[in-house]
Amino acid sequence: MKKLSFLILFSVFTVSQAQYASLELSTGGFSFVPAFVDESPNFILQAGTANKGILSAHMISNIRVENTNIRSFIFISRLKLIDEKFKLSVGLHLPTLQINMDDDSVDHFIAQELIASFPISEKISLSTMYIHGKGKNVDLEINLITFNANYVKNKFRYLS
Repeated sequence: MKKLSFLILFSVFTVSQAQYASLELSTGGFSFVPAFVDESPNFILQAGTANKGILSAHMISNIRVENTNIRSFIFISRLKLIDEKFKLSVGLHLPTLQINMDDDSVDHFIAQELIASFPISEKISLSTMYIHGKGKNVDLEINLITFNANYVKNKFRYLS
């Protein structure tokens, strides 16, 4: 299993074009992603490969500001099915870990995603995402559908 995981990661990182990373600050509160719901402020660390190739890999982690403990970790791999004006990709969230520091427990989730997008103009695009997630050691199953409009002005991107 370790050899297969290494082969997949090696393939994703060698086929992809570039890497990125970002660090954000969340004030806490509600999130559509259950692993990100927290009343306390969090740093959100994102890193991954650029999505210009057919395969991409992404990592998202929540780190609590008050004690710098990791709260959650998600590894996402994506495959482009259609890469024309209309774009369609599928993804696998493997694993998604949610760490509860109060009782030192770790909840493990696996999720699948389907993302479609279509540009209306150079500045406006529409997208939709469907995520199905299921807990492996916790009784939780989620189906999430989002519809988004994306507006780009200068270097800023506005998402509704």
